[in-house]
Amino acid sequence: MTAECLLHQARVTIMTLHNLPPSMGGVLVDEWSNKTPDEAHAILAGQDVTVTNQSDKVIQLAKLKVLNERAQRAFARSRDA
Repeated sequence: MTAECLLHQARVTIMTLHNLPPSMGGVLVDEWSNKTPDEAHAILAGQDVTVTNQSDKVIQLAKLKVLNERAQRAFARSRDA
């Protein structure tokens, strides 16, 4: 799927800052749309991803794991129903 197609179907709005062109939203979609939750976690957990409050990063990364588990269980239940 192309970024343009995904942006057309997206349930998000990407607003660029600091005079970046709107096309940078497509770059974000290209970068993240095909990542699994485990891949996203690995990238975001990296030392090169800096945050203001490290404890917030730890909390949000844990939530990403829980969200993935819940989504998988919900999908399995809906498929089995």
